[in-house]
Amino acid sequence: FVWFVAIHPQIKVCGVMAAGLFAFLEWFFRGVTGLVQYGARPSLRVFLLLAYTTWEQWWMNIFLCSPLMYCFCVLIQDLYILILLFPFFCYTVEIMGGYFLMHVWGKRGWFYEDRFALLHGNITLRYFPVWWLIGIIHVTASKFLYLPLSSLLLEIFQINYTALQVF
Repeated sequence: FVWFVAIHPQIKVCGVMAAGLFAFLEWFFRGVTGLVQYGARPSLRVFLLLAYTTWEQWWMNIFLCSPLMYCFCVLIQDLYILILLFPFFCYTVEIMGGYFLMHVWGKRGWFYEDRFALLHGNITLRYFPVWWLIGIIHVTASKFLYLPLSSLLLEIFQINYTALQVF
């Protein structure tokens, strides 16, 4: 309810775009790591069988990433520091979202089982370098895709807003 009432329309649009991009990255990453993990012969068919993400994770990213992404980007204006600290942003989202999905929906959007997994399998330190790469993608997308496209969409649909000066 708070998301619908209190979050700025541009932040909501950016959050939906970020959740969509992350869903694609998650889907792709799981396909690639599945091929490696199972030693499967690379083929499009096998990749498509192994690649997946969850609807729970997508919804959680929309409702949680929108306000957190805004706060993170407003508090840290330097793009390089944003990228450097992006793994901590991801861990914050995974911890809050993972426990939310576990306790409110009774489902898991993900579960890490490696020796670096912490907090009931909600995070893994093994993905720290991956989160840096996603940070580069996300920060670049925020500056050149999410904000300009969200402004355009809000203008097209004639929604009154004040443009955000995040970057």
